[in-house]
Amino acid sequence: MRSLGVEPPYILFVGRLVPEKGCHLLLSAYSALPAAVRDRCSLVIAGDAGFTEGYARKLREDASGRVIFTGFVHGPVLDELFTNAEIVVLPSTLEGLSIALLEGMSYGRCCLVSDIPPNREAGEDCVATFPSGDEKELGRAMVELLADPARRRELGEMGRRRVLNEYSWEQNADATAELYRDILNR
Repeated sequence: MRSLGVEPPYILFVGRLVPEKGCHLLLSAYSALPAAVRDRCSLVIAGDAGFTEGYARKLREDASGRVIFTGFVHGPVLDELFTNAEIVVLPSTLEGLSIALLEGMSYGRCCLVSDIPPNREAGEDCVATFPSGDEKELGRAMVELLADPARRRELGEMGRRRVLNEYSWEQNADATAELYRDILNR
């Protein structure tokens, strides 16, 4: 991670840099955090443009301070980013089932997500939420979670268990096979 200029502690965003993922809201909320918080905790943006180079360029131009854009990452680098994040933030205004959310939860990280239905359904009570599009509440929630390591650990562990119980490949493959057996035996 040092090759990317990333050192803990940090807040992590993982996703395509497209408007519906809400990265602009996160950048705005982060820049409004108290200076003491920003000085202690950087913001890492892992991802790149998805046919939205102008939007991604504007994000980079608007970023200041301790914001690090890693570009597209995968494999061991992404594993390490998730493993060491204080909070994984997903401020999407429009989303399906977010793989980044499931990954963040699977690593036992505290996830802070917009309260859109797909995020609430995937995370249930295992994630912290804020009203979609409300950067002031997003900032308040980040400050609150950064100040409460016990709450971050609790949400992280609950999220990890939820992903293992509800979203594992093995469980879903078994459920799909069972469905096919039921259909064929009718």
